[in-house]
Amino acid sequence: MAARLGDSLKLNTPVTALTRTGDGWRVTSAGGTAEFGSVLYCGTAYRLAELKIEAPVPVDLSPFSEIIYPPVASVVLGFRREDVAHPCAGFGMLIPKIEGFKILGTIFSSALFPDRAPAGHITLTSYIGGARYPELALLPPEQVAELVLTDLRQLLGVKGNPVFMHTKIWPKAIPQYNVGYGKFKNLLAEIESKSPGLFFAGCYRDGVSLGDSIVSGVNVAERMGRSLEIAS
Repeated sequence: MAARLGDSLKLNTPVTALTRTGDGWRVTSAGGTAEFGSVLYCGTAYRLAELKIEAPVPVDLSPFSEIIYPPVASVVLGFRREDVAHPCAGFGMLIPKIEGFKILGTIFSSALFPDRAPAGHITLTSYIGGARYPELALLPPEQVAELVLTDLRQLLGVKGNPVFMHTKIWPKAIPQYNVGYGKFKNLLAEIESKSPGLFFAGCYRDGVSLGDSIVSGVNVAERMGRSLEIAS
């Protein structure tokens, strides 16, 4: 996709402002300015709150800073097949808080996708932190991995040590759809209706799952298509 887009793709170029022009938008970024007929924002809510928009109808994005993004650590562990008692043949598991474990859940990665582990091994991807235990996600990686391993020993019958480990910490991971979140979705729809050619999509609008992300992309493509038809 990047090859097909060529020079029109600009990476590592933060956008700082959008200005409504006569029939489109002027985008101001670290790389200068450029004008487009439409703009689609697919970033995060907390970055959206920092974006400056100049338009005939005032646009206030500051409320989006209220959306909470707790930290999450992703811990990928590889084991010899004989070191894990559980068959791990399904999708994975989600752990309710009442069960008393530290991890939020585990995906049986090598059961879901090909080439995720060499022969005779399995790969497990676990998550820790979130709104439940945000402080745990910010611990040193080796401590986070040890917490995960402790839970997996009890839950899946893991013995021995992992033969592979990779930990990634996301300081602001998943937007929380707390009670009253509808006000943010309504505000996005209102801004789009009052700012022709400006569109929003992403996990802070239509849900955080992969399926939600696909639906969000389809929905915004349809909205943009209708807008372009009207403009033409």
